[in-house]
Amino acid sequence: SNSGDDTNRIIGSYATGKVYGNTQVGGLVGYSIKSLITQSYSTSTVLGEENVGGLVGSTAASFMISTYATGCVDGMDHVGGLIGWHGSVSETKTSYSIGLVNLGEPGLSIGGFIGTNLGIIEYCYWDSVTSGQDESAGEPDVLGRMTVDLVRTSTNLYLDWNFQDIWRMTNY
Repeated sequence: SNSGDDTNRIIGSYATGKVYGNTQVGGLVGYSIKSLITQSYSTSTVLGEENVGGLVGSTAASFMISTYATGCVDGMDHVGGLIGWHGSVSETKTSYSIGLVNLGEPGLSIGGFIGTNLGIIEYCYWDSVTSGQDESAGEPDVLGRMTVDLVRTSTNLYLDWNFQDIWRMTNY
C-alpha cells in the first residue's frame, strides 16, 4: 500500500512454499524499495542466482523490523539467510534467520544472515549451525549464534526485542 509518503508497507505478512528466479529473489519480497517490512516472515525455500534471500532478495531505502526467515536459500552471489543484498539507506533491526544457506560459486558474497551489506543492522542474529554458515556480511552488527544460545531469553542476546507484544520463545 502507498500511504502518500512514498513508503510501501508490509505488516504481519508471511509466505510459504518454493520461490524460483534469476535475480532479486526472496521468500516474501524480491526487491524492496522505499518499504517498511515488519512482523513478517518466510518459511519458503528460495532458489536463484543473484541477490537471493530467505525473506528479501534485495533492499534499497527500506526498513525491516521484527522479521525472520527459516527456509533453505540457494544462490550464486549475494546470498543470505534473510537478505541477499542489503542496500544503502536500508536498516534491519530485531530480525533473525535459521535456514540453510547454500552457495554455488566459492568466493562470492554469501552469509548466514546477509550476503552483501551496505546498510545498517541492529540486534540481528542468524543460526550458525542450521545455516551452515559461520560468517555473514554486516558483522559485528549481526551475530552468528549456535542454536542452543538462540533459544534462551535469559541472556542479554535479545536487546531491544519486544517479547511482550511481538516475539515469543519456542523450540525449533
